[in-house]
Amino acid sequence: MNWADIAILSVIGISVIISFFRGFLLEALSLLVWVIAFWVAWIFFRDLAPVFAQWVSAPSLQLALAFTVIVITMLILGAVVTWLVGMLIDKTGLTGTDRVVGLLFGAIRGGVIIAVVVMLAGVTPFPQDPWWKESQLIPHFERVAITLKEMLPQDIGEYLEFSPENTPATEAPAEPLAPVERRGA
Repeated sequence: MNWADIAILSVIGISVIISFFRGFLLEALSLLVWVIAFWVAWIFFRDLAPVFAQWVSAPSLQLALAFTVIVITMLILGAVVTWLVGMLIDKTGLTGTDRVVGLLFGAIRGGVIIAVVVMLAGVTPFPQDPWWKESQLIPHFERVAITLKEMLPQDIGEYLEFSPENTPATEAPAEPLAPVERRGA
């Protein structure tokens, strides 16, 4: 197990801990708020951009500012709704079950985060580095990253040159995780 494997386990562990304390419903609602915030911003940022013309002359900056303002506004509104839902969850007594299901959500979210990072890192020289090739966990996430890339719209996926032929994960099946040997014990 190398430093990359430890980093992967740390990200997943932190995600699990956060989800345990927040609970599944709050975590799922927070994710939904982010999706809605970006969706609303994507729909309306062109309509809001002219409002900023009196302060910002560049049209591209007007669009970026409009998008940012909408996302931040939606996130603030979503935080208020999430807080209210959290208050309701506390009153209903569902916190134990909610937290246990939150553990699973956190593990899945951590895995998806790692898969996205592996997918993006796959377009860099990282897969050729010794630490990448020696990792016991990266090959598993490479397979997920390839699947995620295939799910992307073609016009976005074509920018990601992460291909199975360039990664050690597809050259040979990954070996199962072996127990760590302790030296000097």
